[in-house]
Amino acid sequence: MIEEDKKPANRLTWGLRIGGTVVFVLILVYAVVSNKLDFRKLLDILDHANWLLVLLSIGLIVLFVAVKSGRWRAILQTYGINLSLGQAWRIYAIGLGAGQFTPGQAGDVIKAWYLKAMGYPLSAALLSTVVDRLFDVVMLGLLTLEGVIIFWQSMSGNLPIVIALIVGSAIALVALGIRPVRERLWQIVMSRLNKGKAADEAAPAAEVLHHRRAFAIACLLTVASFAVSITRVWLMCAAVNLYFDPLQIIGINALTTAAALIPISVGGIGTRDLLLIGLFGILKPGINATEYAVAVSTLILLLNISNTVVGYAVWFRYPARLEEATA
Repeated sequence: MIEEDKKPANRLTWGLRIGGTVVFVLILVYAVVSNKLDFRKLLDILDHANWLLVLLSIGLIVLFVAVKSGRWRAILQTYGINLSLGQAWRIYAIGLGAGQFTPGQAGDVIKAWYLKAMGYPLSAALLSTVVDRLFDVVMLGLLTLEGVIIFWQSMSGNLPIVIALIVGSAIALVALGIRPVRERLWQIVMSRLNKGKAADEAAPAAEVLHHRRAFAIACLLTVASFAVSITRVWLMCAAVNLYFDPLQIIGINALTTAAALIPISVGGIGTRDLLLIGLFGILKPGINATEYAVAVSTLILLLNISNTVVGYAVWFRYPARLEEATA
């Protein structure tokens, strides 16, 4: 019965994403036909891109997955699941590749399947992926807020607001370092994730909070993972001779990542382009914002495709016996 209820929801999710992508592609075609987007200029930008920087950005997936899988490995250890560095890297790469263009949390489920096939409890495996994702959600929320204020400040010139944001973020990080505070926040979040059930039913998820070393490692590696992600986007912008200061590129990365999560397109196609057009128009008023935005968005799409290719390459080398995991 549960599986039958999920099917219409899955169809709706896929329908929204595919339908939205088609609409965005049609908008792109209209923009080219109506000369709002100079397709020849776009091709010229991509043709003169520094492809060594593009390849370097793509190659950083090795470090990106290493950092992300290291965090997940630390979280898993709090649930009694011990993976080697190589095992964690391979499974995380597969999950990242599978989740790049699929709706929902397909990548998380696949990671949990791998662990179940290895003999670990599915409940703990799924819980670890939820906790792992929560670290990203919190960090992305902070950086997205920073991005919104930075670009608002770029239009208004209100520097004190940027300072207030930095101070506020520092206070938030200090508060999260206080165990009673973060445990209370954790209970609220997990209670909501469990659709209103008692907070103590989500108590196993808070296990990572009781391990100072694991929590510290997870926080540090979350910052490191975003640093790598931001560097990859900076390289893509630099490849087409667009250079931004650190706060600007942090904001661009956070906002485009958030835009790609809106469930109305596949892989952020369209949502990311439209957002970049607006951001580049603010930060680089002297350039052809539309052509450069679409060019950078195309390179970021290439980056996401490379993540998927690496994930599936690892999967072909180390396939999970999913029939055992789902039995």
